[in-house]
Amino acid sequence: MKIPFADNAIVDIEKISDYLLSSDHPQGKSKSAFFRKFGFSIDNAFKLREEILKIPQLFNVVYQIDSPYGVKYIIDGEISSPGGVILKIRSIWIIEHDMNYPRFITAYPAKE
Repeated sequence: MKIPFADNAIVDIEKISDYLLSSDHPQGKSKSAFFRKFGFSIDNAFKLREEILKIPQLFNVVYQIDSPYGVKYIIDGEISSPGGVILKIRSIWIIEHDMNYPRFITAYPAKE
């Protein structure tokens, strides 16, 4: 199944630049090393954002978890790096209570 409201998905650019691509962020720095290895950087953060936004529309939910804040959805998908390499990533999204859009939480390399 696709995530509900996939067409309304949002990915804050700050989540990309200040977290996924930040080599200083305590939780984001290992993710940053992965994405930077394949050509993503602060200079092309919008490219990573665009690629991540495609995931809820193209790929199915693999897990769904109820949380106190809403429902979290885990989606395994693929994105294209600036150099054209296809990367398999796992992304986590949340639809908070009384909201009608999935909000991006994080992404990291998917296990094969």
